[in-house]
Amino acid sequence: MGVDVDRVQVSCFDVRVLKLGRTVSIAPSGELDLSTLPQVETQIAEVLANSPGTLVIDLMRVTFLDSAAIRMLLGIDQLSVEGSFAFVLLPGPPAVQRAFAIAGVLDRLPLEGAGRTLN
Repeated sequence: MGVDVDRVQVSCFDVRVLKLGRTVSIAPSGELDLSTLPQVETQIAEVLANSPGTLVIDLMRVTFLDSAAIRMLLGIDQLSVEGSFAFVLLPGPPAVQRAFAIAGVLDRLPLEGAGRTLN
């Protein structure tokens, strides 16, 4: 008699929001993809509704991002160009930066510091 075990993969995803004056930082943690993107988009919408001076997206704890996440970041960048807030993107780990390079968007995103490299 054998025992069947079903494995369920649980995604550990979290979004932290830090407000300091008119600067708001949103820091997702885990996989940023089509299934988790709504959580981040909700936070971003709430922040933008309060007219921040600067919106910072911190990707340092993101382990993976897909094309939907890249599209969202490009959309935020476009909104900042058209709107009245600054957009800063803190780079993620090498796998995240490779996704930007493969998509050909490294030069289109406001990555801070060494974020444009694939070190």
